[in-house]
Amino acid sequence: MEESADECYRSINHAERMMRKMELYMSKRQLCDVTLIAGPRRIHGHRIVLSASSDYFAAMFTNDVREATEDEIKMRDVDPDALADLVQYMYTGKILRSYHIYAKSNLI
Repeated sequence: MEESADECYRSINHAERMMRKMELYMSKRQLCDVTLIAGPRRIHGHRIVLSASSDYFAAMFTNDVREATEDEIKMRDVDPDALADLVQYMYTGKILRSYHIYAKSNLI
């Protein structure tokens, strides 16, 4: 069924507003359903955001593996600061450090 312009309202910044809200939830540790542990760092997040932003996390959370149901996931051989930066990027689209360093990690 086709929709005419009169029948459908479309918000041009809907996705951006949603991601800002998800970032706010993450920063307040609200509705988080996973904690990534890298070294001494504990990074709280939402599986849906991590999965939508990263094929690595999508595979981890959508396949029949132990991590798909664990509340806490130990990230081995991952720099804690790099992981925190990458998760922040997944929520904001902004990264402070050199992207090319993280691209090699296969997390994004």
